Amino acid sequence: MSELTGTGIRYRLDGKGEATVTGAVGKPYALAIPSRVGTHVVTGIGDRAFFQDYLLRHVSLPPTIRYIGEEAFAGAGIERLKVPDGVTSMGRRAFASCGRLRLASLPGTLTLVPEACFQGCGNLAMLGLGYGIEAIRINAFEGCTSLARVSLPETVRVVGNLAFACCTHLSAVYLPKSGIELGEGVFKHCEALSFVAIPTGTRSIPAWAFFQCSSLSEVSLGEGLLSIGKRAFRGCGSLQSLEVPKGVTTIGDEALYGCRSLRLITIPNTVVTIGREAFAWCGSEMTCLCEEGSYAECYCRGAHLNRRGLFDKGIEDIPRKPLEAESVTLVKNRGQAIEYRVLKRLQVGGREYAVLTPVEEEFGPVIDAEVYLVRHGGSLCTYEPIPDASEFTAVGRALDNEGFLLPAIDYIASLEFDCPIGILQTTQ
Repeated sequence: MSELTGTGIRYRLDGKGEATVTGAVGKPYALAIPSRVGTHVVTGIGDRAFFQDYLLRHVSLPPTIRYIGEEAFAGAGIERLKVPDGVTSMGRRAFASCGRLRLASLPGTLTLVPEACFQGCGNLAMLGLGYGIEAIRINAFEGCTSLARVSLPETVRVVGNLAFACCTHLSAVYLPKSGIELGEGVFKHCEALSFVAIPTGTRSIPAWAFFQCSSLSEVSLGEGLLSIGKRAFRGCGSLQSLEVPKGVTTIGDEALYGCRSLRLITIPNTVVTIGREAFAWCGSEMTCLCEEGSYAECYCRGAHLNRRGLFDKGIEDIPRKPLEAESVTLVKNRGQAIEYRVLKRLQVGGREYAVLTPVEEEFGPVIDAEVYLVRHGGSLCTYEPIPDASEFTAVGRALDNEGFLLPAIDYIASLEFDCPIGILQTTQ
């Protein structure tokens, strides 16, 4: 092992023909690191090589680089960063506290973004993450207060604790479409975040995940979710409704504590544990939509919360929304959900109606009088029945188990099609 200084850069040479950058000579403003120094190939940036070189504004890394060491550029003054393809590893805090850094791009050859890699880069506004990155470690982007948008590639499977915590200007996060493991406090104190969609296959919303995300107004929870951790949505003061998907068994302590705008939460009968003060300080108008006799109903009764059975007559109070999707899920009185597609749209009496037919033929025509709720876009909605029209024949009205009329959907058979289908009004 030997040392070499050349073109304002110090190197450490090994006996295998490779060189590692160990620092700069003096306090340069810009550096272009070469691919070779003498007969040695430059393959790495050593630990703390440019630590707190705050006068260094620009650095160019060669395509031969394979690794970047711990705190290699921490506290440096670099303004832009493009990590070249071929880099496979970086050390913890490699670019932490680079206060002037505005743009960073990481390649897909890097499978792991290390711990606190960009922590405290307060001016980082643009971030590119390459397809191939699989994990983002704890505190990786914590305190990147200028970061406004993050799109995680489909290859990402794990995002660690506090990875994006205190990114106070982060307004949009796009997660992979398949399941992902989120760490505790992953988006804690992201005060500008307004919407998040948790992908299907994600098994847990961890503790503190969206703590004090005060602008978060819409949350979509995918299927496969099993638990919502303690304080997961505490202090999300703009959140207005939440549909907990079927399969969730646990809602943790103070999970939605202080969600003062929350008006409606839907809790399935799979939930068997709700923690202490889960819905405290959510306001007197909050209503829990749950099945009669379920654990959720018992919890809400004991906590003196407003509650409404999924099949109570008061269901018509849920706001109607336009049916913009081309498919909907009809929720039956026993909790079974069947998907229907929109066969056609028609105008009757100045209002729009959607003609529905089942996606899978095994479910048959829409003649089940127990079906009366429609779910789309993560919301529960009601729809008015179609008025009498000459081209349609009524085949049933939604009745409860005792024969009382439910205030939701009438079902009709169209004379234009071979089998009965359902018609739902889609606008008020």
